[in-house]
Amino acid sequence: MDGEPLDLVGDILGDHFRVDEFAGEGLLSVVYKGRHLSVDATVAIKCLNLPPTLDAALARPIVDNFQEGCRLHYQLARGNLNIAQTIASGTTIAPRTGASVPYLVREWFEGESLGRHLSRRREKRQTGRSLAETMRLLGGLADGLAYAHEQKIAHLSVHPSNVFLVRVGESCGSKVLDFGVGSAVDAAAAGVRPNLGAQILFPAYAAPEQLHRLLGETGPWTDVYALALMVLETLSDRAVIEDLEVKATVDRVLDPKSRPSAHGHGVQVSDAVERVFERAFALDPNERYADARGFWTALKAASADVLRIVPPFAAKKKKNPTVLQRLRERRKPFEGSLIPPGLQPSMPPAVEASRLRSDGDVSKTAPSPEMPAAAKGTAAPPPAAAAPEKPPVKEAPVAKAPAAKPATAPHKAPSISKIAAAKNPSAGKMAAAKAKPEFDPAAPAAKIDAATKADGIAEALAATSSKPDSIAKALAAAPVRDGAKVASASPPTVKAGGRE
Repeated sequence: MDGEPLDLVGDILGDHFRVDEFAGEGLLSVVYKGRHLSVDATVAIKCLNLPPTLDAALARPIVDNFQEGCRLHYQLARGNLNIAQTIASGTTIAPRTGASVPYLVREWFEGESLGRHLSRRREKRQTGRSLAETMRLLGGLADGLAYAHEQKIAHLSVHPSNVFLVRVGESCGSKVLDFGVGSAVDAAAAGVRPNLGAQILFPAYAAPEQLHRLLGETGPWTDVYALALMVLETLSDRAVIEDLEVKATVDRVLDPKSRPSAHGHGVQVSDAVERVFERAFALDPNERYADARGFWTALKAASADVLRIVPPFAAKKKKNPTVLQRLRERRKPFEGSLIPPGLQPSMPPAVEASRLRSDGDVSKTAPSPEMPAAAKGTAAPPPAAAAPEKPPVKEAPVAKAPAAKPATAPHKAPSISKIAAAKNPSAGKMAAAKAKPEFDPAAPAAKIDAATKADGIAEALAATSSKPDSIAKALAAAPVRDGAKVASASPPTVKAGGRE
């Protein structure tokens, strides 16, 4: 296929991965879009593209380093989701040249690399973004590097082409690619094309110790230098080191008087943030942050006054009240009412108690015994004055409500039992004895008096049970009950053995 270096499109690698199309090419690598036949999923296939004229004695260690990098990437990816997940690795034969081609299979991402993202923004003449937006964008990169550094492993090839931007919910995140593989490719390229040297190592993102071994050993602090460069470039949408010539680039990186800085790059940050960048760009590796976790933590602490890293999907939304909650709000008594207390509508005690029970107010489930009932229509005695704990607050004078007219008991039609009792007194008495008396809240005192008189009649009958004349007097004094009058005729004649 034209433009495709290895002619692998259509091949099946390892009986599981089909090469579908050419996706891109690096210095010594080619990337294809493929298909995982076992699970029917899209994958990315990265192949090492070695020159065909390379001696076999040199090619063998290069292939071994690439495969070792694949295994290292696989182990790291299992412990952190911000490192691209590796599925498999192996070796195939290029149909066009017959050369051995090592490959790596990893998950496929829909998106673009950080390098392509920055180039596209420059083409649109977009300049600058906030520190909060930058840290949200590169937070995954920092977390993936921090996890690897905790395992005592450094990437050593951190640059925008090895960082991929992916969509996470409503925001964009980043993932680290080619962990361990990138450094193997760079080492292979340096051995294959020694005249390019530093150009293969991306000198614009290389730490000073990568360009001059006398400055110290490489390690996690080397990745800190490259991470700080990408943060500063993402903030400004301009490369920190823009020199195209390799020698000029190396000279600037190694110059102790020309250290990169946020203020020197035209980025407005606080003095605390500037000091974090100064430490990350130190020429001596021992003066830098030991790992990515330390650098990222210091950067967040220094920008805490202006930084608010809250992912959109983590923000809590205010819930709308339910129908039951709205009904309860409507049933609550209105506080601070402008209606004078005397003119506020009253509510029967039974209804008020039911409302209070439904609202969960246990302390007010029953009305106070001193509270007057509205149906009585009588004035209630004033409550006893209690000593207030706090001085009373003066309220604005309100208009006095007109005195309410005493309520009169409504006229009630006689019940069926009362009409029957009027026609048949004895039947009325039996029905009244069986029937449950109706509650009349307007005359509780009359009931008490009637009960007292009934008890008095019973005592009188008991006292005069042996005196017939006294029985007639007791019956004559009996009260009217249930509308039936007790006969006041002359008592029946009683003989010595019983009633006549």
